[in-house]
Amino acid sequence: MTTQPQDNFAQQRRHSATRVPAAFAKLHAAARGARGGGGARRRPRHASSAPRHAPFAPSTRLRPRLCTCAIRLFRTRKWVRKAENGQKPPQFGRSPARPRPLPPAGPASLRRSHPGEWRTQEEGPVVIGGRVFTSHRSSRAGRGPASPSSSAPPFKALGRPVPSQRGCPTAGVFGVGFAGLLRVRLLSTARAPRTFGWKMESNVAEHSAGSEGQVSGAKVIAQALKTQDVRYMFGIVGIPVTEIALAAQELGIRYVGMRNEQAACYAASVVGYMTGRPGVCLVVSGPGLIHALGGMANANMNCWPLIVIGGSSERSQETMGAFQEFPQVEACRLYSKFSARPSSIEVIPSIIEKAVRSSIYGRPGACYVDIPADFVSLQVNVNSIKALQLADVIVLFGARLNWILHFGLPPRYQPDVKFIQVDICAEELGNNVRPAVTLLGDINAVTEQLLEQFDKTPWQYPPESKWWKILREKIKSNEAVSKELASQNSLPMNYYTVFYRVQDQLPRDCFVVSEGANTMDIGRTVLQNYLPRHRLDAGTFGTMGVGLGFAIAAAIVAKDRSPGQRVICVEGDSAFGFSGMEVETICRYNLPIILLVVNNNGIYQGLDTDTWKEMLKSRDATTAAPPMCLLPHSHYEQVMTAFGGKGYFVQTPEELQKSLRQSLEDTTKPSLINIMIEPQAMRKAQDFHWLTSSKM
Repeated sequence: MTTQPQDNFAQQRRHSATRVPAAFAKLHAAARGARGGGGARRRPRHASSAPRHAPFAPSTRLRPRLCTCAIRLFRTRKWVRKAENGQKPPQFGRSPARPRPLPPAGPASLRRSHPGEWRTQEEGPVVIGGRVFTSHRSSRAGRGPASPSSSAPPFKALGRPVPSQRGCPTAGVFGVGFAGLLRVRLLSTARAPRTFGWKMESNVAEHSAGSEGQVSGAKVIAQALKTQDVRYMFGIVGIPVTEIALAAQELGIRYVGMRNEQAACYAASVVGYMTGRPGVCLVVSGPGLIHALGGMANANMNCWPLIVIGGSSERSQETMGAFQEFPQVEACRLYSKFSARPSSIEVIPSIIEKAVRSSIYGRPGACYVDIPADFVSLQVNVNSIKALQLADVIVLFGARLNWILHFGLPPRYQPDVKFIQVDICAEELGNNVRPAVTLLGDINAVTEQLLEQFDKTPWQYPPESKWWKILREKIKSNEAVSKELASQNSLPMNYYTVFYRVQDQLPRDCFVVSEGANTMDIGRTVLQNYLPRHRLDAGTFGTMGVGLGFAIAAAIVAKDRSPGQRVICVEGDSAFGFSGMEVETICRYNLPIILLVVNNNGIYQGLDTDTWKEMLKSRDATTAAPPMCLLPHSHYEQVMTAFGGKGYFVQTPEELQKSLRQSLEDTTKPSLINIMIEPQAMRKAQDFHWLTSSKM
């Protein structure tokens, strides 16, 4: 930046002194080296003028400039605060008795030809940092000193002031003073206003305060989500996020009100897995967000796109023990890829765009956006919202799947096996196996490249090899054992009897949601699914309680994409208890989900009714009941009938087949089939432990 002529300094100093309020007289005088008085007095320049303890003392000639700059900066901040409280700021640079009309609309350009000269074209408003300014012709032109009466700032603030542009010149080793730095920042960021894509004919244009061109923070958030192609929102409303849900519905975003934030977060995350675009979980502050942390962790471990929007206490109440005040941004950083709190309403669209982008780029995961309570209803000018583009998906999904191809015998038969590992995250390559080849990239792109190469150079592992022979024998042996267990006619039924009867009637294109211990483990081997992303279960993190949230999200997505596609949710009785009240959510939205509760009266195993009653005769349940036992013979189907759905209590294979057939035929109501099985039923004997460990 060019230094202004030094002969202008004395006149600028005298003019600045006339604007200093009495409250700053001592400060201004001390900076000039005088004990009191105006700007004409000047202390001799010598080394003793600086305190000995000061590490650096600016020259006497420099101190007046710094003082003037500091005062102007203080005044600006003071009037910004007053403007936020509704007080009218002063009109810098001209008399308020002669208001000028607003210049015509259009981009504003501003340049400085040489020191002492400002040239401004009257081309309309400029948005700077969320504040709207209008430019007008400056009367200051040419070299030489500027008189107080003829000088005018190149910007007039609409609603908020800007510092005087007659700021201090560049000064010595400081380069520029405070006002000079602020002036440079304003000039470098000035650009034409960009709209946010508001459709004024829509409901968003109905400004609640009746002031034209104003929009609430809630609607800014909703529009930002809509711009990023977010289609589904799950949550529990309350202070301060209710208005956000209403604004989202006005824009066509589907909102599903859940009964627990954890289930809502599970539902939003599975939308990201199924569609490739993140679902949104909307929660209230404090405990509401804490309840959602389980869903965030599950999404992050599974690498599913998810956006969590949480309300928080007002900014003015921070550190004062506000209602439900909690370090939410910091807490979410452990369970997410991105966690941030917007500094103003104007930057909300950019924060949401970054959250969506972070959730789907690279290895997908959860992202958190914190919304202060005072942002929700605060009104801002529509034109101050910066337009942003849709965050496109560069890759469909990062691979939380370590895609492994086996060459030679499987690991359980031969220790010297070679692996090809594919992952989008370089840090995961070789993390738990020692691969012979590592491929860094998206699993979809890598698979396509491999298939293209196989088309050019066909290759197939020899079907008559020893490896294939062992696999075929093992498959045949497993099928024989499972069919033998399924054919047993003893009552109560076992797991295999139930699952084989269910598999016979399942539609080929249905979504299978499976949750539980033995229920999920055995169901994975018997209940078949034939389409990608149509099986939803505990996943990488082994999370219990996800079932009903997953089923609700799958039903909502299926309703939009392929009406008539059924969702079958197979739950253990313990797993159903985590989020059983979501049955009311299913009935409220009339989602034709079929819930199968495989009831063995406990976790892994339970007790029959007679044994339970006999046990309680002599001892209290807290000391006598095994920790894995639940109340025997519980009628979970009555939870469904209580909310208007259909409930079935079945104990035989024939009752199971009949009730499932009726449920599949009825597409107008949800159903719950409570299936009683042997409390001591277990899966078939396993040759290997269920949890394999790394052999590195």
